[in-house]
Amino acid sequence: MSARVMIVVPSPMVGEGLKSIINGSQDYTVAGVVPDMQSCMERIPVMVPDIVVIDTVLLAHGGRSSVSIYNAYPELQPRTVVGLVAGACDDELMRQFDGTVNLYDGQMQILRKLRAASRNRDVSPHKVNNEISEREREILVLVASGMTNKEIADRLSISIHTVIAHRKNISHKTGIKSVAGLTVYALMNNMIDRNSIDL
Repeated sequence: MSARVMIVVPSPMVGEGLKSIINGSQDYTVAGVVPDMQSCMERIPVMVPDIVVIDTVLLAHGGRSSVSIYNAYPELQPRTVVGLVAGACDDELMRQFDGTVNLYDGQMQILRKLRAASRNRDVSPHKVNNEISEREREILVLVASGMTNKEIADRLSISIHTVIAHRKNISHKTGIKSVAGLTVYALMNNMIDRNSIDL
């Protein structure tokens, strides 16, 4: 049975070219091509890929490559994640992938690298870091103080989508979905003072 591959690349031309190369193999079938990470997260449950090939341009946002891609996108677990590299790329970001393919690789090189990435994943699976980042801590405190997503976005000068993504990460790491539960979590971990919230 062939492994299912999802391609996440903003360029339709690159996406279709890579799809054609991968589908030319007996070992792999392209489950779909999507243009961005949001579409990837939405389509993973439907496409059920074994391997996700992601254009590294989509992850190199604002120098935040130190945030694990598995923490930022928990839906990627337990899949093999391969970076598609078109040029220079941050070393720290590159280390997070199970393997990489280059935009200029030929068909045999790409297929060989996909196989190697799958083996790397089997030998040394990435562990999800459940530690809350500084930004997530900041957002958790604001959530616990009763602020809405929009108010938090305005306060921190970030998009509402970024706030929502951080809140998903916080819920994933803590296992808590409700605002009340997150407030208790923040209190118990001394992130906020009991007097600073309305009980």
